[in-house]
Amino acid sequence: MTNTAIILEYMLVNNLDPNKIVLHTYATWKKLGYQVKKGEKSEHKIPVWKPSTKKVEVENEDGTKEEVENGRYFIKTSAFFTQEQVERIEK
Repeated sequence: MTNTAIILEYMLVNNLDPNKIVLHTYATWKKLGYQVKKGEKSEHKIPVWKPSTKKVEVENEDGTKEEVENGRYFIKTSAFFTQEQVERIEK
């Protein structure tokens, strides 16, 4: 199950209209140019897939070694905020 499917299922179970409510994590809102309003608390905690950041050392055919990501994922509960809880960052 993808993160999008997990979030949509959460929204349907909790009677949240996906056409009216936008849920993103703090980091995603920040990438989109928004800041969570001061004092706001996340009302939505959703377990989603997160990539592992551990790197594995692999030996190439020519004998050199390089670090690559291990390609593993784990479930982590993340805090999600709605569009009413954020404001555009002034530049």
